[in-house]
Amino acid sequence: MRLLSRLMLSPESALRSRATAGEGERVSVAHPAGSPTVADQFWFQPLFPGSRIGRDVVAFLVILVVAGLLRFWELGDRTFHGDEAWNAVLSYHLATGNGIVPDLFAQHGRYVFELNALTDRLFGVRDLWTGRRLLPDPAAHGPLLFELNALVYIVLGVSDTSARLAPAVVGTLLVGLPFFLRRQLGRTGAIVAATLLALSPSILYYSRFLRHDIYQIFLMLLLVVAVFGYLERRTRGTLLLATAVTSLAFSDKADSYFLLVILPTFLLFVSGRDVLNVIVRGKPSASAATDPLVLLGTLILPLFAGAAYVVVRGADELTIDTTTVVSFVVLGAIGTFVGLRWNRSLWLQAALLFWGIYLVLNSVFFTDPAHILLMLFGYVQYWIGRQDVARGGQPWFYYLLLLLLYEFVVVGTSLVGIPYWLRRRTTFTNFLLYWCLASLLLWGWASEKMPWMVIEMVLPFCLLAAATLGRFIEATVTIRRANLLGVRLGFTILAIALLVVLAPFSAYTAVRASFTYGDVPVEMFVYTQTTPDVVLVMRKIDNLARQSGKGVGGLAVAYDASLSTPFEWYLRDYASRASFDQGNPPPDAAVVLAGESDSGLVALRLGSAYESHEYRFLWWFPEDETYKTWTLSSVVQGLLNPSQRLALWRYVVYREPPAPLGGNTFDVFVRRDLAPEFSSERRSGGPREP
Repeated sequence: MRLLSRLMLSPESALRSRATAGEGERVSVAHPAGSPTVADQFWFQPLFPGSRIGRDVVAFLVILVVAGLLRFWELGDRTFHGDEAWNAVLSYHLATGNGIVPDLFAQHGRYVFELNALTDRLFGVRDLWTGRRLLPDPAAHGPLLFELNALVYIVLGVSDTSARLAPAVVGTLLVGLPFFLRRQLGRTGAIVAATLLALSPSILYYSRFLRHDIYQIFLMLLLVVAVFGYLERRTRGTLLLATAVTSLAFSDKADSYFLLVILPTFLLFVSGRDVLNVIVRGKPSASAATDPLVLLGTLILPLFAGAAYVVVRGADELTIDTTTVVSFVVLGAIGTFVGLRWNRSLWLQAALLFWGIYLVLNSVFFTDPAHILLMLFGYVQYWIGRQDVARGGQPWFYYLLLLLLYEFVVVGTSLVGIPYWLRRRTTFTNFLLYWCLASLLLWGWASEKMPWMVIEMVLPFCLLAAATLGRFIEATVTIRRANLLGVRLGFTILAIALLVVLAPFSAYTAVRASFTYGDVPVEMFVYTQTTPDVVLVMRKIDNLARQSGKGVGGLAVAYDASLSTPFEWYLRDYASRASFDQGNPPPDAAVVLAGESDSGLVALRLGSAYESHEYRFLWWFPEDETYKTWTLSSVVQGLLNPSQRLALWRYVVYREPPAPLGGNTFDVFVRRDLAPEFSSERRSGGPREP
């Protein structure tokens, strides 16, 4: 608590400077003022005589090119993870006019969510097979990803590469956002931030991964740019940008609720009593921090109506429905009243923008009005319920382990910089310190822990590390101040020398995770991954379709429901594909794919007319044999044990796991008259081994 007090309750002279009369109070957010440093003078200079483009602009362009190459190179080569295949298929069905929920998934009860009584009565979508009224599972998160991917499919066609194109584009744009934080980070710090974001192992990996997370951190950083831009300039446009970004974030992923707690609570501390004067007494805002706090807070307040589920959980459906709807109306009325009293014209304009974006995206451009109710009422309820499930079953230190294993440069540099920034505080670095701490606490508290969520924590650490490195670099090249000579300069040089050693290994770690072992679970990012055997089987099926003359339109392929992801994606062009369950395949299928649990029953039913081949389906890192059993005493004993220290070294440096990878299999049954054509596509050594 003392650390939070130091971060938040900094002296007024350090946080605020008086603005011109009539504009109220501006928050001091920029790099410390004064004459331009040697580093600033260097970056100001044009690259060529007579050019208007400064060196910093050129540096950003170079970093963006490198980031783009890393994100787009061999983008479609890696085997699709189950979540990627799921998202790719839902986007495909949206692009082809079938809506986000295809009948295939509905009939097997996957990826659908039976809404509560009120929503079901109003806007239920009836499953043709079971008669239940269904809507997309909130586990699919918001519709933004599906809509972006559907647009890519329509424009560029459907392929493994195009499916990952939008995340790669957004991941590249993310690298450019620090350009707009040059005042807060310093020009050197902003360039360092772009470099760290470009080469971050986790951000690079998930920029090449079809999930919602990369959109989430892009929108969060863009929101930070808009809000801190307003704190400095107090322009209407920055508030409207923040409004639009917030609406997009809530249309993307449930993590928005965490992110939109972190920033407003920081603004609350900076604003202090001023926000109470605005809300309770209706006075004009005196602090720049009050305006985005009131605007964003009043707009998103109704979206927290689902949190009432915590109070009425376990009650009957009618009570839950009524409580949720009443909470939405009450919170919406409070937000509207406060917002209109604060600034009527601006709030109305922002509300129209916020809800316009939200309703258009969450109704899938008004084609699925039921999805709006799902997002408003079912979203928070669903994730509150998931707290008891604790999907992944990870220990409390899971994210700390991932950060130390992959993001040691940014975390280490940030930790070194904390004492410095506690002595030389600015509002922006205060926010970064708070953001790092709050993200660790919030995501660490959440029971569901997955590797892709780590980038939510990596983002603030990258910015804090960049601010620290930028200041160290500037201090090293500016030797005109006497207090930088001697021990302090030596410490700075030593820290940068250590970074020079670690940075190449971090870059190597990033490349190895994204390219060498991108679908091999020796990397802890690779979580319950589809094996390359699946792609091999698809090559064989494609070859069989060609050589048999049936083509993708005529070759009948049936697959077990347990294999629906990823095979619904990989078999999307096969018109005669069919799904089955309970080990009962259709009798006319030329190729039958059966999961490990049903392969024996399928073999009995197909009989001798089919030839079978076994392949690996999923594989995963040996969590239960390694870190999930760790205790403090076992960690200490392991570090004292030479053989275990060697095993740790070989994993960190060479990615040799200390235990065999886990996994399961599936069987491919091919009609015997077609077996020669199927086998003619050779295995060529099989999938990559660690």
